[in-house]
Amino acid sequence: MKLIEGNLLADKIQLQLKQEVVSFKSKPGLAVILVGENPASLSYIRQKNKAADKIGINFQTIKLPAKTNTAKLIQTIQRLNRDKKIHGIIVQLPLPSQINETLILNAIDPSKDVDGFHPLNRGKVFLNDETGFAPCTPKGILKLLEYSKCSPRGKHVVIVGRSNLVGKPLAVMLINQQATVTVCNSQTRRLKQITQTADIFISAMGQSHFFKNPAWFKKGVVLIDVGFSKVKDKICGDIQLEKFKNLARAGTPVPGGVGPLTVACLMENVIKAWGKNKM
Repeated sequence: MKLIEGNLLADKIQLQLKQEVVSFKSKPGLAVILVGENPASLSYIRQKNKAADKIGINFQTIKLPAKTNTAKLIQTIQRLNRDKKIHGIIVQLPLPSQINETLILNAIDPSKDVDGFHPLNRGKVFLNDETGFAPCTPKGILKLLEYSKCSPRGKHVVIVGRSNLVGKPLAVMLINQQATVTVCNSQTRRLKQITQTADIFISAMGQSHFFKNPAWFKKGVVLIDVGFSKVKDKICGDIQLEKFKNLARAGTPVPGGVGPLTVACLMENVIKAWGKNKM
């Protein structure tokens, strides 16, 4: 089994972006809004900040109290929408329960929606219109498949997970690449029979090492693990990859697989937004 190392490709993408940024006097700007002090969110923001610094993107974090309401958060977003030095806006998810997530994501200027969550950008993904912003994790997965020479074209791709952030947009993006796609969820019957037909299997469940039985997959399968769980201070994916070393053609480790590409693709979207602003 070939290990698909996301870190290597992410470093390559970030180097290319840095070379693009240094050739201009003006610098791209990225603002991340955090409501509360969620430890996982703080960790994700540090990763984004580190990547932005490496490339030369001006990065700012706006921290709001955990009790912030929807109206106050929208006011903050609208201020950033008007700020010409800010080219990308991220509202770090998840949000506290009192905030209407749909209203918040819809409030971001689509031209600054570098996460690709605004309905306009979601629609452009559906229509295969590359003028919008594709969501970063699905975009990163497609880059990993291309990088590892595992084209989805003409292949049966099975996705476990139907979230708005990963599963749904990823299915559409794979269909746009002429893959045959099956999306499974918690109510899917005979899951094993479905996974056994997969040429490419993508799991985004968030259940540590749920997939560990080689009988669930066919020889030569490509395993992409989007899952992220913490068990006894150890980070685990959905797939226990070592169980498939004699079965799979290729697979992504956790950590170090899809995660670095998600961040790299976010930075790519920021540079794209900045580029539109320069035109």
